[in-house]
Amino acid sequence: MTEIKIKYYGMDGEGKNLTEAKRDAGEKISKALDRIGYVEIMTMGNLSAIIYGDKYGFSYKILWPDMNKNGRIYGCSHHGNIEETKRSLLTHLAQATWTTDMGTMHPDLTGQEQREFSRWASWQLKYADGKQRGMDDTEARNYANSL
Repeated sequence: MTEIKIKYYGMDGEGKNLTEAKRDAGEKISKALDRIGYVEIMTMGNLSAIIYGDKYGFSYKILWPDMNKNGRIYGCSHHGNIEETKRSLLTHLAQATWTTDMGTMHPDLTGQEQREFSRWASWQLKYADGKQRGMDDTEARNYANSL
């Protein structure tokens, strides 16, 4: 039996006739639109970020308003699902808004994210302590790694 292969509005489609091939392409277009239609905005401190879906998965971009007078946009590559993307962004925002006076706790985190953040912040504080004691970068990193 002959299989019809077409490109319909930029999407490949297959079927035993033109109608089925168009239907196949249309279903693929519909699934892609479901994926790419996702948009969510998150803020933490002075940073805002947008999570969005595209044909490859989910990504985020962070607006860093204080980088210079025009701001700066930082992009993160694709993650497989929305939950993984949100966790990655939440961790990224928490680290970017952290100050040493916060210690190892971040007010916007709970559970596993807070535990991971605490380990990260502990390392940062120990590294800073090493630098303050006059250690060079390698020595301070080794000192912080001894946690």
